[in-house]
Amino acid sequence: MGACRYNGKSFDWISEEDVTELHYGPSNGVRSIIEDKDGYFWFNSAYRYHVYGSNSQKHTFYSREKSIGNLDGSPNSDFWEYMSIARDNNNELWIATYANGVWRYDGKRTTHYPVQAGGEDITLFSIYKDNNGDLWLGTRDRRVNLMGTHLKDSYSSTGQIQVR
Repeated sequence: MGACRYNGKSFDWISEEDVTELHYGPSNGVRSIIEDKDGYFWFNSAYRYHVYGSNSQKHTFYSREKSIGNLDGSPNSDFWEYMSIARDNNNELWIATYANGVWRYDGKRTTHYPVQAGGEDITLFSIYKDNNGDLWLGTRDRRVNLMGTHLKDSYSSTGQIQVR
């Protein structure tokens, strides 16, 4: 179905292919929605959306544009779908992938943080920012893990997030 918003009277639907279909088959579904510091909405896809006010005179209530592209920066990969996204207190986006760790987007480039337990990559389902600004990861077979507000500083030297 895609994503929808309630405009005060009815529901407006965004039903673009990137929010309704996986590029390998079944329905993608919108698993995560975040608004960035510039007012763009991200729906776990290769695009970001600008949503206009409900009294807009435009024919459609949104426009879309390519976002950061492939998380790994490779022009030949198709690594742009993700499970969940959160915005930290510095307005940087943190993106949790199913099997490839966490990625931080600072507005210009991405940085990869593998998430491992005992040297093994662990499956991630969600990322969440709490009221203190701490980031949490939701995993499949581990407890929910606090990443902390100083993730950039404390993990930049090792480049990994170790989960116990």
